[in-house]
Amino acid sequence: MTTTRTVPEIRASEVIDALQNGVTRFKADDEGYGSIEEKYGLSPAGVRRLFKNETLKGLKTIMPEFTFVNDVTAEEEEVLEDDLNPYDAASYIEEIPEEVHEAQVASLFTGIRAEELKYDGEVTTSGVPNDGVEDLFK
Repeated sequence: MTTTRTVPEIRASEVIDALQNGVTRFKADDEGYGSIEEKYGLSPAGVRRLFKNETLKGLKTIMPEFTFVNDVTAEEEEVLEDDLNPYDAASYIEEIPEEVHEAQVASLFTGIRAEELKYDGEVTTSGVPNDGVEDLFK
């Protein structure tokens, strides 16, 4: 009776991916992510031979610092983008009462601080009516 030994097929891309995800070369160096030695059932000498290949030569294990989990759905992400869009000035202006916004605009053109401008249906500066500032609102 003959036994047939199965030789593992090892792809360079799989080894590179494993190394980038914390898998070490040897079981003795394993820090909880596994080793190439165990994954492919290789001896330490087999692992050394594997890493003599030009594609794998010199590659080192990269230990993950954290695992990022994106738990935001596409719909939630869209809402967040809409709420936090710094270029959407209209959403910010709508939150400011119209008369306050008008006073701020007038202060840009007149040099009078917005707090000094009052709006009661008629624009005045410091309580003096009809001094020309109302033309800014027409």
